[in-house]
Amino acid sequence: MKKLLVLLLSIILVVSLCLLVACSDDTTTPAPANSSTPAGSSTPAATSTPAATESNNVQTDPTTPAETTSPTPPVTDPAGPNMRDPAKEYHTESVKVNTNQFDNDSEEFYAENHGYLFYHNAGANGNERYADGESMIMYEFDVTGLTEPTITLDVRQNYVVRVFEDQSVDESEWELIANFKDHYDEYPPEQFNENGVYTEGFSNRTSIVINPYDYGYYGIFYVIITNCNPTEGWGGTIMNFTVSWYEEGKGEGGDDDNTPGVPQYHSDNMTQKNVVELATNGQDQDKEYLMDDQYFGAANDTRRYFDGNAYGIYRIDVRKFVEPEIILDLTQNYKVEISGDMQTWTPIESYSDTEEYKQFLAEHGSDPAWFNASGDYIAETNYHHEIVINPYEYECYTYLYIKLSDCFPSAGWGAAIEHLTITAWVEED
Repeated sequence: MKKLLVLLLSIILVVSLCLLVACSDDTTTPAPANSSTPAGSSTPAATSTPAATESNNVQTDPTTPAETTSPTPPVTDPAGPNMRDPAKEYHTESVKVNTNQFDNDSEEFYAENHGYLFYHNAGANGNERYADGESMIMYEFDVTGLTEPTITLDVRQNYVVRVFEDQSVDESEWELIANFKDHYDEYPPEQFNENGVYTEGFSNRTSIVINPYDYGYYGIFYVIITNCNPTEGWGGTIMNFTVSWYEEGKGEGGDDDNTPGVPQYHSDNMTQKNVVELATNGQDQDKEYLMDDQYFGAANDTRRYFDGNAYGIYRIDVRKFVEPEIILDLTQNYKVEISGDMQTWTPIESYSDTEEYKQFLAEHGSDPAWFNASGDYIAETNYHHEIVINPYEYECYTYLYIKLSDCFPSAGWGAAIEHLTITAWVEED
């Protein structure tokens, strides 16, 4: 009986030991709280190799406890500068943007570029934006992928221009591009007020070219325009800016199509009508015809005008029309010239030579409300002078260039245009 008892105790002891060993093998260690393995995943976190994560530039949660992870790598710049390949042919592309109260520089007009105007607390009119006092104008530019881009600013008055890339940096770290105060000694004393602030306005209008690569900017960066005399008016003013870059190939050459045209005359089943009717003001309805690189005027909500030495050139592709006539609605001291090749200019009319001007001068020449000392007619009752130009009369069958300027360039009140109309013959409906 004792032997049987011992045998049973021995069997129970062996079975107990086996159960203890089995229970020990089934126990798992909990994963750390920051493991990247999802609950229920059949793939352990350790299978995500660091090399694969870096090559795809994707940041994932660490697969080991925080105290053993490496520091987060710094954010790198975009790919770097895009330079032209000497073995390839390129042409230039550009976008010119007016900066005014019509918000031509905003997202409404340039949604594909996310808008240029990033922030401002400055004033604006039909010609420009101006940062009087302590106000500022901030533009955002994205040059990612552009080949050798440049930004050209058309500025005047007491401007300061600076650039920066990182919104978190202090203002003291912004890069200075231009400060008009550094050029004060280049201008006569009479152009400054009693506080030493430049007040002449247009005589210091200039172009400032920014090459982003000079500052290591290859993606998004910012341009700030402020006032070099922040206690005064006449602050930094921008009238427009142009973004330029290179693209491969010769380009479409639409503006360079000089295929000679021939006169086109109407047939019996055609009628003459206005085929183009445009207001010419700061809202750019006439942009298709106004040559950007030959426009040095200003505009408000009713007209474009060309004071002093300023001028503007409209280009009409005569080949698109049958017996066209161009009608200009002009006022003030206008001067009109035309050309077929931008080389030889033919005078059409100068207001100073008109019978109306001569009559007004004889009657009111001594009245400062009618005439400036320069001879400029300033009473502005000569609205809606219509100048009609027939290109065929001047043997212009390809392009007609119309140049508007000031017949008294020593002062303001220059040529002002409010409408441009093109009439032509078209097939009857």
